[in-house]
Amino acid sequence: MFKRGTIRLGKIQGVPVTVHYSWLFVIILFIWTFGANLFPGLFPEWSESLTWGMSVVVTVLFVGSVFVHELAHTLVASRKGLVVKEITLYLFGGLSQLEQEPKKPGDDFWVAFAGPAASLILGGVFMLLGFLLPWEPLAAALGIAASLSLTLGAFNLLPGFPLDGGRVLRAAIWAAKGDRELATRWASRVGEFIAMGMMLLGIVFIVTGQWIDGFWLMGLSAILSRSSRTARARSSLETLLEGHSVLEVMEDGGVAVPPQLTLDVLIEQYMYQGSPEFAVGRIDEVIGSINVNQIQQVPHATWKTSRVKDVMTELGGGTIIAPETSLWQALQYLAQNNLSGLPVIQETRLVGTLDRERLLRMLNRLQITREFPSMENE
Repeated sequence: MFKRGTIRLGKIQGVPVTVHYSWLFVIILFIWTFGANLFPGLFPEWSESLTWGMSVVVTVLFVGSVFVHELAHTLVASRKGLVVKEITLYLFGGLSQLEQEPKKPGDDFWVAFAGPAASLILGGVFMLLGFLLPWEPLAAALGIAASLSLTLGAFNLLPGFPLDGGRVLRAAIWAAKGDRELATRWASRVGEFIAMGMMLLGIVFIVTGQWIDGFWLMGLSAILSRSSRTARARSSLETLLEGHSVLEVMEDGGVAVPPQLTLDVLIEQYMYQGSPEFAVGRIDEVIGSINVNQIQQVPHATWKTSRVKDVMTELGGGTIIAPETSLWQALQYLAQNNLSGLPVIQETRLVGTLDRERLLRMLNRLQITREFPSMENE
């Protein structure tokens, strides 16, 4: 299940690659900036077609450098035994989404450092090619692409979490203190401090008439500040749920819907409370699952003729929540798909249900227990 607002491009080593719609804005902005301002100012003798052609080349090289940056994270994470769920290209860069945080500071360091290292190396390659190629237009395009790739690598090395440099800082603090959550808090505070500095610098640029650079910096500042707080909360939550499984929260039993059921009947008879995901088949022989998000992708006019078996995700074709599944993974799945409940499946048997409210109540108890340890045995 991919996030709304993204387009699936394919897979690299089994990892889905998606691009956010905001990248259309990035591509248009870059082509316009190079074609209407930079190249005409530097090379007024170029023809219009050559100017816009080289603008497209630089933009493609920049998009490629962002992808290589994220791919480096993915390859190193895979070598460290970490599962990468998805690579997504966003407005200001990309994101390689790990299923779980690294368990060792050394792994955290190398996964984080791989991206900027790839960007810096690629920038060096672009620069070398620019020096070697005799044709001026392509050499100029490679030179600009080199500066963009080097800037991407250098910016991501800023020691503010969740930037790659902030993750490197977290790994160092984690190795020194032996506490990942403490390291995350410290590194994210640095991230917020850097975001504040970028905001102030953006204001200075705007006041001095550098509007584009100023607004760009302020946009980056806002995103970094919000991402830092979100990443800190996410890390704290994952630490809190570490070691806990679905078995602790699930309720025994559950409902399996017949595969031949039409979607209108499913909505009317089963989905009258919340937005759960249902097992499809029989309790002792589950063949798939279906949720409201899948139904909404089917035109409403065809609900009376469309059957569950035509829409469902076959068992093994998607995420399976089993009793031993970590609560963190289950919570992520619930949140990403905006579901109120999940079937719990052991091999092909429906053994229980996981309710979001029960999970959140347990999360609340764990939070209270951490803050007030004396209440644990009361």
